[in-house]
Amino acid sequence: MQNHRSPTSRRWAARGGVFRLEATQKRELLDLFCIGLLVWREPHHRACGADGPSPGAVDRETHMQNRNLSPYQSVHLQRRRHLKVGFTLVELLVVLVIIGMLASMVSFAMFRSMQAAREAKTQALIAKLHNVIARQWDTFETGQIPFTSSVSDPTDAQRLLAVREWMRYEMPDKEADLGAPTLIDRPLANEVIEGMGRDSEGEPISYSNDPTTANYAPEDARFLYRLVTLLADDDLDRINLFSENETKDVNEDGTPDIFIDGWGQPIRFIRWPAGLATDIQEGKSIIPEGESTPTNPDPFDPMKVGSPTGYPLFPLIYSHGPDKAGLAPSTTANNESNPFVSTYQLTSDDNDNIHNHRMNARLQ
Repeated sequence: MQNHRSPTSRRWAARGGVFRLEATQKRELLDLFCIGLLVWREPHHRACGADGPSPGAVDRETHMQNRNLSPYQSVHLQRRRHLKVGFTLVELLVVLVIIGMLASMVSFAMFRSMQAAREAKTQALIAKLHNVIARQWDTFETGQIPFTSSVSDPTDAQRLLAVREWMRYEMPDKEADLGAPTLIDRPLANEVIEGMGRDSEGEPISYSNDPTTANYAPEDARFLYRLVTLLADDDLDRINLFSENETKDVNEDGTPDIFIDGWGQPIRFIRWPAGLATDIQEGKSIIPEGESTPTNPDPFDPMKVGSPTGYPLFPLIYSHGPDKAGLAPSTTANNESNPFVSTYQLTSDDNDNIHNHRMNARLQ
């Protein structure tokens, strides 16, 4: 009997009845499946309103590039086009690190700029205060001493003591400097400065020397403000000479009490800063080897009747700087007969203090 079965049927029978497809047949069936999938997906894609290009919306150039692809390859190409673009975790971490580095650089630059602005503001304020105090200081050297009527023919020693009394009571920097002197008449400024520290009922206004309290106002800072407001000339227009952000009303009575620096801290004041070596004063008597006369004598003691080791002194107006710590004025009364007794020693906290003895540098 002639066998009329097809070659495929014969191969199927020869292999024990197990139907097997050749590789080309598998490819043909897969291509047919892919074509059917494309035909079904096109209307479904449009009906869902999905974003992105669909197989029927591919432009001519893309179609010409894909014309030689098999349906299987075309499907995979279309699927890749519809995949959402994203970032890996490593990429996100790298971006975050870069952003953090840039933010830190910008923050550091801004901090430096703010610090520079505060320093410039503080230096400008101290320069204005220095000009006011310097005019009065020159008066002590060239002006007429206001002796009391009981002193008719003062000696050289009395003249020196009277000048130092005049400086102390005309330019007080502590409560102990208020009151009646012995050789001169009490300066009007001394009375006014004392009165500025009292309320409307004549009672002393309470302040604190503790930096952590709300009414913190060191007495030297308070005396500096009162002194400058009295010494400022009318021509300077004291109202406009100092802006609101340069003063502070500590007790909130409507009247400023102190000057403040760029960091909001009190501007400090020392009338006789003995022992400090700056551009204005050496801080000690300079006596060359083999000689007994100092090269920098006290200008207020031309007759050399006072301390033999006296030297020039100039009031110190200063800010503690960004660390808000540094030189502290003595709370005890200066020896009015010898202002060189109470000396000041610098510490590491004083390195950033801004002062009028060297405007473009620090106390060193």
